[in-house]
Amino acid sequence: MALVVSHRDELRTPASGGPAAMADYLADRMGKPLRVPSLDSFGFQMVGGRVLPDTGGPAVQFVFTDPEGHKVSLYVCSEQANGVDITYALEDDLSMFYWNDAERSYALVTRVDDEKGREALLTAAKAVHRQLSR
Repeated sequence: MALVVSHRDELRTPASGGPAAMADYLADRMGKPLRVPSLDSFGFQMVGGRVLPDTGGPAVQFVFTDPEGHKVSLYVCSEQANGVDITYALEDDLSMFYWNDAERSYALVTRVDDEKGREALLTAAKAVHRQLSR
């Protein structure tokens, strides 16, 4: 389950190498190459990441924030799957779009208040999917 992180100090923040250095650090712990997608065009900057336990081994959570303090988390875990198109789910007050490819599952998660927010999250999920599918 992907969660939105509330406290910035719970995260490992990017070193001077920025998102690429963060990706290298987390990839070492996950045991597989990993890229950090950019959400800059949506007004979100990566503020950190961390390794979390998952049933299939280590998972990674990237956290992005905008200038107003809204957070979006991208959860990435290893999973053998045939591929699932981007699918919407709502749990408690968290909205997420999730998908997978042959080796990983992804979930982009945040709180949204309305249909406009849900559509913005879908657009961001599609952009992340495109970036990570290259």
